[in-house]
Amino acid sequence: MIKAPLGQFYHFSMEEFNELSKKANQGSAFHQNEFGKVLARSFFIPENKEKAAKYYQMAANQDYPEAIWNLGNYLLNDPAGPHDLARGLELLFRGRDLGDPLIINQLGFYYQHGLHVGQDYEKALELFRQAAELGNPHSQYNLAYMYLNGLGLEADSLAAFEWVEKAAEADFVEAIGSLGEFYLLGVGCKPDQDKGFELLNRAVGRDHAKSILLMGLIYKDSDLVEPDYQLARFYLHKAVNLGHLPAFPVLAELLEKGLGGAKDLQGAKSLYFEAARGALPGAAELYQKFLAENENGPEPRGSSEPKGPAEPKGTAEPLPSKKILH
Repeated sequence: MIKAPLGQFYHFSMEEFNELSKKANQGSAFHQNEFGKVLARSFFIPENKEKAAKYYQMAANQDYPEAIWNLGNYLLNDPAGPHDLARGLELLFRGRDLGDPLIINQLGFYYQHGLHVGQDYEKALELFRQAAELGNPHSQYNLAYMYLNGLGLEADSLAAFEWVEKAAEADFVEAIGSLGEFYLLGVGCKPDQDKGFELLNRAVGRDHAKSILLMGLIYKDSDLVEPDYQLARFYLHKAVNLGHLPAFPVLAELLEKGLGGAKDLQGAKSLYFEAARGALPGAAELYQKFLAENENGPEPRGSSEPKGPAEPKGTAEPLPSKKILH
């Protein structure tokens, strides 16, 4: 079977391609869906999403859940797609009725954020719970978010902890990092710094940008450890290199003030600008403030990124209130 990592192109030999095409045209729903994915995103042949959609449709006609998912997302979300709202939603609701947890979670996300449907937290909660009870870790994480923030029901940190723990046990990296935050903050559980840092470091080791940013914030300004601006820079550089926009103005502040290394106004200016261009809330104001306070222009770029240990440990008091499950 032709395989590709998520978000990457499919690689195959022409012999494999022809065999897949043959089986798809013989009526196998599995191979029709796989052939559609190859047509939509492959390295060796021209992309043909319209033809891919036809094969997704063949498989969807046989109630093949992944094909329903692929075709629904093409119709609703693909920039090159037809943006057929009625048909796309009809497909996803059929996938829900078939009990597919990925599709159920996707519909929950739409209701939570008011995408393609009217915003309805209670409906989102119902769908996330349905998929979570089917064992879908993404829905377990989303359900924890709903409980934590009181969306569609009364806020319940104990229930939030239970669901994020289930998602972390299923190795969902978002949940692993957030569970670390729960332990550090004592949200729905007794504070446990050792456990919190262990979980955060697991997520950091898998390049989870939000956890890396949190580690930078911990070393920049928290009651968990003594401030270590060099380590803060290390983690913030890592988050920036992963393209995590919320890290940009935080690192820019350290560069602007020369904390943890040489002052680098040129680098700070670039980071503030990119955050503003990316429409990060509050970033435009920070950029204008930087320009007003540095009217003589940026200094030459400072020294290279500092280095630090891969798995630092904290030993002090709980972290001040910060957003979690964001």
